[in-house]
Amino acid sequence: MKSFRIAALLFVSAIAGIGVAMAVTNPGEEAYEAYAVAQLSEQLEARICEKAPLFLEGICGSVLSDNQSWLRDLVQGGTVRRNYLFLSIYETNLETEAALDRVLPANLSLSVDGLPAYHVETVGVFRQFYTYEVRQVNRE
Repeated sequence: MKSFRIAALLFVSAIAGIGVAMAVTNPGEEAYEAYAVAQLSEQLEARICEKAPLFLEGICGSVLSDNQSWLRDLVQGGTVRRNYLFLSIYETNLETEAALDRVLPANLSLSVDGLPAYHVETVGVFRQFYTYEVRQVNRE
């Protein structure tokens, strides 16, 4: 019976230790924003810059790196954090049309209707982020 109590005490201590470690290492909003901006930059470079015409090839990457604050604003404006003490769930809605409207000059008339919007869900735990859902949102 004594060995059962010791085993139970060790088990409860281990669970409590893991819970404390999770609570202490639950990443905050600033860390998520840095992660999301890095992921967004990487995706934009892969999907846009690599397909850009040759005359834009050299400047596409620098345009992305020069506009990190704009990407951060895009992430901040579309993110909701649900904090569960041990972990956080981040839901980010990236509205492409609204984002381009803010960044393009007013006199530049480009038709941006129909550009996709995305919904991204990420869990933050142990100072790491794991994106588990990315889906294109159909607007009607």
